Amino acid sequence: MIRSATVFLLATSAVYAQDGLLDVYDGETLWQGGIQVSGGWFFRQESLPLEGDSRRNDPEDRTFREHRATLAASYGVLPQLSICGVVPWIHRERAREDASGTRRETAEGLGDLAIMAKYRVWKRDAHLFSFNWTLFAGAEIPTGDTGEREGGKRLSPQLQPGSGSWDVIAATAVTLDVDRLKINAVIRGVRNGTGAQDYKEGDALTGELTVGYRVIVEKYPGPLLRLQACLKWTHRFRARQDGDRLRDSGGDALFLRPAAVFWPRPWLGFVLEGEIPLYQDVGGRQLGLDFAVSISVSVRF
Repeated sequence: MIRSATVFLLATSAVYAQDGLLDVYDGETLWQGGIQVSGGWFFRQESLPLEGDSRRNDPEDRTFREHRATLAASYGVLPQLSICGVVPWIHRERAREDASGTRRETAEGLGDLAIMAKYRVWKRDAHLFSFNWTLFAGAEIPTGDTGEREGGKRLSPQLQPGSGSWDVIAATAVTLDVDRLKINAVIRGVRNGTGAQDYKEGDALTGELTVGYRVIVEKYPGPLLRLQACLKWTHRFRARQDGDRLRDSGGDALFLRPAAVFWPRPWLGFVLEGEIPLYQDVGGRQLGLDFAVSISVSVRF
């Protein structure tokens, strides 16, 4: 029963854990003793099922929606070392149509805590030029709820706010600033453990290339407005249930992520970001992403 519930659901956890938050995966670090606190909201919707890279009609009109509210805090331990923690509150809903109407399954609760260390390996500055190379290491700790029920029945692992597993995150990023132009490249890997209900979410490898242009740049204390576009590629390996690989899991996807980053003051920042699928090729039969959107506010001390 649990295995069949994975069909039509493209599950994610650590891949989305820090999405929408300001300057998490870039090559720059906070100054020593600096603190940045961020609050964010993330929403994604999946619907028409995919078989491979082709959309299919769905007589049951299945949909999946996720709202994720996040609170994050970063601290500059050293000029080249920052640490970050992210705590999400997650609401997930799966719906389908049948002869009796719309049937919904919903789950809401605390998600897994993500922690991250960010170490700048190399930095070079010149006039209107800056280059940073940074390494990341972190984990998702199974603090989230995994026992949500509907009608007395425990919901499938993909709907649960928490995973029940220890997940490892590793990444590297380079950031180049030349006058008004900012280029950021990231490679990120997630190794998921086996969690609640003996379910192991598929490991993931993600690459991102972001090009931004500072439309407004004023002398200190600002403001600064940067418009940017990101190409994001993700490969997800197949999930496992009770040790068996699940046919309807895994795949490759390419997304376009436009965003606006606004710093009205050096201590206050805003991000508005969207995500649009350009290409999706999934294993078996799964729901495909329609779109995602996020907003966040950051305060520095």
